[in-house]
Amino acid sequence: MARFHRGRDVTDWPDEMGYYRMPVTEHPRREAVRAQANHYVTGRDGGRDIDLRRFATEGMRLYGPLADHAGGTLRFRHGLADALDHADQVSESIKDTIDAHIERQGIDAPPGRGLSSFRCN
Repeated sequence: MARFHRGRDVTDWPDEMGYYRMPVTEHPRREAVRAQANHYVTGRDGGRDIDLRRFATEGMRLYGPLADHAGGTLRFRHGLADALDHADQVSESIKDTIDAHIERQGIDAPPGRGLSSFRCN
């Protein structure tokens, strides 16, 4: 997830749109939204992007979803590429929602950025 999109902190846009103040009963996804995790962002050093694909190109080892652990050993399921693709979809969906808000409101905002070019095999 990009920490900044279209010239502002990515958490400021949903706040401006009233997303954080929306009761579950008014949310388009109703009760399903309760199980939805917030997107991951960091505020360290003023905020940084969390781009696991880029981190992998820089040497971080990525694994699939955690399956279980026993005796100090972690076991991971296959599906890293799917998990990363899903994270990209969530990130793009958030940016698309922000972009639509900017368009509807006629807000003057700089252009956004695309996805990371790193892909898992």
